Amino acid sequence: MTSRGQQHKITATNCYTIGLQRDRKAVTGTGDRVEDIYRIIAASQAMPTGSFRVVVSEGTARPILHDFETLAEAQAYADDVASEAADEQQLAYVYDSDFVRVYEGRPYYMK
Repeated sequence: MTSRGQQHKITATNCYTIGLQRDRKAVTGTGDRVEDIYRIIAASQAMPTGSFRVVVSEGTARPILHDFETLAEAQAYADDVASEAADEQQLAYVYDSDFVRVYEGRPYYMK
């Protein structure tokens, strides 16, 4: 994935599309409530110990999960996703294998 002159070789070990019914009450809650939803989504599929999972939410599309072997790969992918947002904000959260959020993708212009 390339963004604004940045180029990374990123290889996801697994990729999942998650079917999720939208519950307006859950999605429009506080930031903590939204975070809980992304953690639940991240934990919806088993992952190997020591790996990292990026949960991507692109507006109205279903959340997508990408698994990576290293934190650096997961962070680079999350930043690419955040940087390539055209009209709507794209969220990309990185979770470790204990499903603890360890990083949030940031657009390159914010670094």
